Amino acid sequence: MGYISEQNKSIHTGTLDNDIVLLLYQNVKQDCIELIETGYRNYLIDTDKVFSEDETIITAGLYDHIDRIIDEVDLPFIVIPELHQYTTEIKKGKVNPNKAKRFDLLFTHFQYKPRFKFGVEAKLLAETDTLSKNATTLIREYVENAGMGKFINKIYEEDGFMLGYILNGETKKIVVKINLKITDTYTYNERLTKHKHQYLSIYSLDGKRKELNHIFLVLPSSLN
Repeated sequence: MGYISEQNKSIHTGTLDNDIVLLLYQNVKQDCIELIETGYRNYLIDTDKVFSEDETIITAGLYDHIDRIIDEVDLPFIVIPELHQYTTEIKKGKVNPNKAKRFDLLFTHFQYKPRFKFGVEAKLLAETDTLSKNATTLIREYVENAGMGKFINKIYEEDGFMLGYILNGETKKIVVKINLKITDTYTYNERLTKHKHQYLSIYSLDGKRKELNHIFLVLPSSLN
């Protein structure tokens, strides 16, 4: 694993060159991906877990193992589940806090200042209908404001990841369906493309190019 944990003192990124800050940012983001993937592998072999077609139950189990890794390795991360996101309008009293959206998970790396933060929006996915879930509905929820739209339409103000729990089917076939829905909902530009062993989509926010990583985790067939 490539977790950044060598230095104990905070580094103020405001005093660093932009290229160095970007490199640190990308390294921390990769650390978050590795934490998610390692937590997922540990979750799969957890004999005490109970599988369910419930996104919140799966996320709670994944969080448990991610938090254990952070504690055991003593990493400069905090991961918080179900964290409300107070927008500028909410903090200024213009919108009721009860309207706040919630990240399923929020990673904060506290070695650098300002701190790097990455939110996670988790969604169920399936190639074909399950006993309780409609595959087409899951694709729509992944793409629209319940999922990717929270980043694209600035419902969330933090950078982050989409996390797809695959209940059945092949990842590449599900990605094809996601991309078809993306072109219907947004534009061709936001489509997912393969990036190393994960997927990446690009969108524009306030005139800036933004990246949204997509991490797909295949769940055991025993779910169905």
